[in-house]
Amino acid sequence: MRVPVSQAMHTSRSEVKKARRIDAKAKAERIANANKPKVASTKDASKREPAPVAAPPAAESKREFEKVAHSRRVNDVVQAPPTFLKLPRGVMKGGIVRVGKTKKTDGVVSMAQRQMMEVEREKAIQKYREMKEMRMAGKVI
Repeated sequence: MRVPVSQAMHTSRSEVKKARRIDAKAKAERIANANKPKVASTKDASKREPAPVAAPPAAESKREFEKVAHSRRVNDVVQAPPTFLKLPRGVMKGGIVRVGKTKKTDGVVSMAQRQMMEVEREKAIQKYREMKEMRMAGKVI
């Protein structure tokens, strides 16, 4: 399993580097074309091509999207879970999901209920220990 994961990570890195290189070349060409002096002569006026039409704003947003698309892929392997700077809506700090209004007494257990839960816990532990002893003795349930 480790070899395919390593190969996938290497391939992904090379694709990202290639995309960055292409973006850098395109940016350098745009800057070079913008810095070229424009010479207007009468001879070249007839041979000149029509001026390029400015791209609509939709094309600009598409280019921005293409840049973002190269940074994350569908099958990327993550190194850690995401960290949230702000909790999602409806979640309190204790990890409890709020549905409607909550009271301070929600989730509070009375002493009687706590005692009953402790007794049931002890019973479950005792039953588990008995089952374990029977297995060790060779009597499978």
